[in-house]
Amino acid sequence: MRWTILLIAALLLSGCGAGESQPDTTSQISQPPPPVIIPPPPAATTRTWTVHGQTADGGTFDGTFSYEKDAAPSGENVRGNQNVIYPLKTWDIQAHPTYQGIPIVGLPPVLFFKNTGFVDTSELCFNECIFDPNNFSRLAFSNGLQTLVLTFRLPAPHTALPTEAGDWGVFEANASHLQSMDLAGTFQYLMVVRNVELVEG
Repeated sequence: MRWTILLIAALLLSGCGAGESQPDTTSQISQPPPPVIIPPPPAATTRTWTVHGQTADGGTFDGTFSYEKDAAPSGENVRGNQNVIYPLKTWDIQAHPTYQGIPIVGLPPVLFFKNTGFVDTSELCFNECIFDPNNFSRLAFSNGLQTLVLTFRLPAPHTALPTEAGDWGVFEANASHLQSMDLAGTFQYLMVVRNVELVEG
């Protein structure tokens, strides 16, 4: 009888232990990973200008050029003048030389100035860029045979690259021209640029 009671007690104890609740790990919700913060794109570092103009004889030219906003000068006091030269990043300009709407004999109908050209060069000059002690901003493009020069008079010495159209100064027609030479180096054509417009973007 005694052993029977002990056996029943042991069974009851083991049953109570088996019935104890266990922690429910399946009910725990995992935390989502922290969101990925994507930084904004860096500010544009290139300033692009659209150029359009006319020569005195009815020819036209148009295109674009650009430079880095924080570009360092590529030269100073060039040609013995007190000036500063900056590099252009890109340029792509087409000129259509005509005389009162008629193509000029000996000249291609379209002249190309482009930074991808094999012999093309460009120059962005400030201050004493021509044989004049006054301050100017001057753009010059060459493809080896033809040259396009655009000059603007500055009210004060250059301090920074232009950020708006007014920074270029007042257009100086007497110091702006479109010129062409033939393969032998013989002068072909020279015409004053009558007006020019520069627009950012």
